[in-house]
Amino acid sequence: MDLKGWTASRGVGYNTARRWYADGLLPVLARKVGGLILTGGPDRPTTASAGSTAAGRRPCRSR
Repeated sequence: MDLKGWTASRGVGYNTARRWYADGLLPVLARKVGGLILTGGPDRPTTASAGSTAAGRRPCRSR
């Protein structure tokens, strides 16, 4: 997906997303191809719920 489409789906301003890309702060994988900035990848999901696992805190033990 190109950066303009990604910003529209996330409700982020295009100029803000370009600044994030330039500063290395864009929260998704992105690469520049010609004049386009493409987000995501062919083999990587862009959402946390698509097959990724998150580690959390250990449960509290009773004393």
